[in-house]
Amino acid sequence: LAKAAAVLCRKNKTSDVIDASVVLASIARGEAPILTDDLGDIRAPAACAGREGIRVERS
Repeated sequence: LAKAAAVLCRKNKTSDVIDASVVLASIARGEAPILTDDLGDIRAPAACAGREGIRVERS
């Protein structure tokens, strides 16, 4: 999982492994919705992962 998060960070040109890990956890759970206060921080890695269909909502 850590390696996959690093790959996603590299694709997204960021170092935020937490956001990448959240996106990967959503993918692992059938693209489960993500609740966050920072929509952009999650939508960007989701798009880089090719998963623009992940529902990202403000918590």
